[in-house]
Amino acid sequence: MRLPTGEEIAALYQQYQTPPHIQDHMRAVAAIATELGRYHQADLGLVDAAAKLHDLVRIPEQWPTLPATIATPQPHAQINDLILQSAYPEVAAAIRPHSLMTILANDPFPSLEAKLVYYADKRVNHAEVVDLVDRLQLGKQRWQVPAEDDRSVELLAKLTALEADLFRPVPYDPNQLKTHLKTDRP
Repeated sequence: MRLPTGEEIAALYQQYQTPPHIQDHMRAVAAIATELGRYHQADLGLVDAAAKLHDLVRIPEQWPTLPATIATPQPHAQINDLILQSAYPEVAAAIRPHSLMTILANDPFPSLEAKLVYYADKRVNHAEVVDLVDRLQLGKQRWQVPAEDDRSVELLAKLTALEADLFRPVPYDPNQLKTHLKTDRP
């Protein structure tokens, strides 16, 4: 398995013009995912790389930087999968299922690493660690989800079950996560 180095990740941020605030978000997600991965049999290098690249191309303003072979519009998780799959297939596989609604599918995560990145992403709003209820509420506000399309009750039940599973071997509860994080800055 080939994982990107820190320099290669920085070069990808530059190539795809990833905004600094999105880079900060990905670093916060990486801090959570690797912290929890320490209590599981996770490949921490894969978790870190996938978390730091899961939103590499996140906004339409970045689409002009994409190779001509990647059509838009399409969900950002698919765009990032396409960008990374040839050079870093395991990283691509770990980020592919990080979209919010993925958890509603049967057997949504192909690996522990994908599960960790997904969960960590749901605990970070911009670059701030938040609880799941707040994250869902903030997402509903940001995306202006109409009441008839609101699946937050179903999502919260699944996310809470995922959280309980991931925290089973962790010696502290989810509310204490923020105090246990180590973050890195470029």
